[in-house]
Order: sequence, then structure tokens, then C-alpha cells
Amino acid sequence: MICIFMAADQKISRETEVNFEDQEIKIGFDIDGVIADYPAPIRKMIDKKIPSFFPNKKNLRELSSYEIDKLYDFILGESPCGKEIISRIYKNRKPNKPMVALMNELREQGCEIYLITGFSDKELATKWLKKHKIEGYRGLFTRRKGGAMIEHKIEKIKELGIKLFIDNSKEIIKALPSEVKGVYYQETKTRHLEEIIKEIRQGVAELKNETRNELRNETRNEFRTSRETRTLNL
Repeated sequence: MICIFMAADQKISRETEVNFEDQEIKIGFDIDGVIADYPAPIRKMIDKKIPSFFPNKKNLRELSSYEIDKLYDFILGESPCGKEIISRIYKNRKPNKPMVALMNELREQGCEIYLITGFSDKELATKWLKKHKIEGYRGLFTRRKGGAMIEHKIEKIKELGIKLFIDNSKEIIKALPSEVKGVYYQETKTRHLEEIIKEIRQGVAELKNETRNELRNETRNEFRTSRETRTLNL
């Protein structure tokens, strides 16, 4: 616990005791491609289907968030075997263990964890999370079928007061409100998982420092106001 005490000159009195470590930071994680990996066989299976939906696109990485929305909605709603296809995808995919471990680490530090995904089948997502014992998050928010992924995520981020969000879509990161820190999760030849995790930890540390400074300023202002009121009453 970090407490500060200020005397009458310019410090807070011993009567004012503030615990700056109890302030929880709200962090959001995407599921697909962040908490859950896309195994190579699954990605190949999806990639084979893409040209028939989007003739000018070759693979999943080339699709915009809007196009991914349409692809998943078609598979789930209009394809005769849609539910079975998505179930197979979720059955065979594995959790991204380093990211799950980081999520647990941040939760143990007092952060509030929320899962916000563009996937529209909450039942399947919940079953997958339970199967792999991914727990301790405050809420799971899936996209309404037919709704737009970007709008869904940004709306939830604002509504929940998320301060840091991790996603594998550059479109989502660019669309985040200015007060939300975004971390783009995508491993490349020059950007490895360790660097991404380091960036997330650094972002959380910065948010905690900002929160502590805000609380200190609020406490100082409250003390000054209280002291001025007592002086006037005298």
C-alpha cells in the first residue's frame, strides 16, 4: 500500500490517508487472434474459402473488419453447415498461453479484465473459455449478429471505461478513443511476442502512474479546500 501524508504547510494531514494501489485499471482483450490462436490448418481452411466470397482477396489477413463480419455471419447464418464449421474451428483452436498468462498476471495486480470480441456466437466462445479454464474476467462481450465489429468494440470500450485494449486488427486500434491506449497484437519477423507483452506491461504501468498522479492532485485540492474552509470559519 502506498500512502502519502502531508503536513499543514503544503502536505496532506495524517487524517487524509489514500491507498493509491487499490485503483483498478480496466483492460480489454480481443479473443480471436489474441487470446485464442489461429492454428495453421484452420487458417488454411478459411483461406481456401475466401476467394469465393471476396475475389480480390487471398487470405484472412487481407480482409477488413467489415469483410470478416460478413464472412462469419454468412458461415453461421446462411451456410447449411455453418454452425458445424464454426464449432470445428473453436474445438481445434488452442489458447495463446503467453497472453493468457499475462491476462492472469494483470488480474492478480488488481486490473479488471474484459473480453470484447467481434465473434457473434457467445455460447461457443463461453464453452471454449471454460474448456481451457480461462477465467477471472469481469465480462465477455460478443458482437450482435449483423452488427459491425468496429462499432461494437468501440461502443463497449467506451461503455465499460476500458483504459487499454489489445487487438490484432489495426482498424480497431486506429479507431480507439484518444483516452484509450491501444496495443496492436501481431507477431512479425521484427516484432516478437516478448516485445508485445513488454509494451502491454509498460502501458499498464503508465496508466497506474497517471491514476496515482490524478489521485494525488485530487487529494491535494480537497485538502486545500478543506483547510481554506476551516480558516474562513475561524
